[in-house]
Amino acid sequence: ILKLDNDVALEPSCVAQLVEDAGKRRIPALTSPVINYYRRELGCWFQGGFIDWERFETGHCASLEEFRKLPMRQRVMTGCGMWIPARILEIIGFYDEKLFLYFDDTDFSVRAVREGFEIDVVASALMHHKVSATSGGVEARSPFKAYHGLRSSLLFWRRYSSWWRFHREYCAGHLGKWVNGLGEEWRNPDTRARAQAVI
Repeated sequence: ILKLDNDVALEPSCVAQLVEDAGKRRIPALTSPVINYYRRELGCWFQGGFIDWERFETGHCASLEEFRKLPMRQRVMTGCGMWIPARILEIIGFYDEKLFLYFDDTDFSVRAVREGFEIDVVASALMHHKVSATSGGVEARSPFKAYHGLRSSLLFWRRYSSWWRFHREYCAGHLGKWVNGLGEEWRNPDTRARAQAVI
């Protein structure tokens, strides 16, 4: 199964490369093409993702080499363009609908690895992404993006952290990024809706 976002364009050989790669694997894997920005001059958007369990952080790797040095438990795949062998769905099920937007692909990746599957990027497959088209663009600070970004991060990190660690480390270290500027955002009519979404 090839899961795609609605703001992507595939190179003509992309699917064939993903299929060929899957046929060579002994262990089923979630894989992704290399994903460039739709505006070609912006370069590469995704060539593997990481999760830092100690620092409560996720992100994109700077290079394919960096990604492939990570142990499986620290690799994550983007849902923007994800090849999913049916066997993985049979074992772990579908995306968790509680994570409506954001962290849904991260959660899916974690669940796959915990069942013994792998995660990789197929370097010969290529697609292009109009990043965050649904939520207003990469730099968007819309109420929609704020609400779902914060909500999903709370659900994800609570799921994979102990009660104590979530409250003492995640909440103490990361909620400030969301709430420290709320007073200023609330006073500004242009950003009040975002502040309400965070609250």
